[in-house]
Amino acid sequence: MKNHIPAAVSVAVSTLRSSSAFRKITLAAALLATGFVFSVAGVSHGDVRFSKPVVMLKGTVHSAETGKVQSVKVSIRSIKDKDEEITSSVSNSISGNYLVILASNTKYLVRLQTAAGVIKEETIQTPRLNDATIQINKDFTIKTTSSKEDMGNLTK
Repeated sequence: MKNHIPAAVSVAVSTLRSSSAFRKITLAAALLATGFVFSVAGVSHGDVRFSKPVVMLKGTVHSAETGKVQSVKVSIRSIKDKDEEITSSVSNSISGNYLVILASNTKYLVRLQTAAGVIKEETIQTPRLNDATIQINKDFTIKTTSSKEDMGNLTK
């Protein structure tokens, strides 16, 4: 029987492996603060459990031109300081899926970017939570061929 590690854990582990020491400590603290609790044995993709309610933002990224899934960085940023990245995920190159864990009742800037630069930005507001984790599905369709003029002020 094959164990499945939940996507949120995979994202957290990959971020920990590729991040600076400060980001590793920050992410570890954030996971502890949200009460991230799971059991690897017997966990399937939809069975992530948290000890405190959180907002799970997930979705798929597609190309507007071809409809194919796209692998992009989904960067969650502070609405007050667009340079401050709070967390990020990379959409899967095969499925196009991404997943990030967010705080409730907070406004964020979602920035989609590739090595070529910022493709799209959108503001989201997470809902206030009561006693349950909320899942928000947010799919993105992006322009995969663009000129510098199309990028506007997003790259600044």
